[in-house]
Amino acid sequence: MATLKTSWLRASVLFGILVFGLFFAVKALEVETTTSQTQDWFIYTGPNQSLGEIENPDNYQLADEQPGCNRGSELCSIAAANDGNDRPVLSSPLVNHILSTIQNGQPSESVKLQN
Repeated sequence: MATLKTSWLRASVLFGILVFGLFFAVKALEVETTTSQTQDWFIYTGPNQSLGEIENPDNYQLADEQPGCNRGSELCSIAAANDGNDRPVLSSPLVNHILSTIQNGQPSESVKLQN
């Protein structure tokens, strides 16, 4: 009987430790997700509007604030997550949005065009 109580006590303590650890792991992931969702402005410095150049993070320069782009048909700047090296995170949905914005000639909240 005493062995059974000791086993249950050990199992309960182990379960509590696992739940406690899981709680902190989830909280750490939430903090990381929240910080990666901040958007910075990046000025496009690529040589042309081709897909390969638009997808290249090295063709963007971090801006201190939202650039004052005039209306036009060429990519001027984007708002994107910073990869930690002052380069934009260019996800497939963002690249598709950039291409769509250029094709439509209509700037959006996160993609600005110029002449």
